[in-house]
Amino acid sequence: MDQAGFKFITNIDISDNVISKMRDHYRTITPVQEFQVIDATRMAYRDNSFDICIDKGTYDALACGSES
Repeated sequence: MDQAGFKFITNIDISDNVISKMRDHYRTITPVQEFQVIDATRMAYRDNSFDICIDKGTYDALACGSES
């Protein structure tokens, strides 16, 4: 997405390990991206914080969980 011109990108994951590895990997490639450890079921973003959201499997994981 960065290469397509999107410059304000926020990436989230519940795993500290995943976020740490992604930060390290993309630090020099796309330094403006933000990486945050967040539980998708407890996000505190204000309404209209993002123009678009892209989900890569989170909905499927939540929909198949024990509390779905």
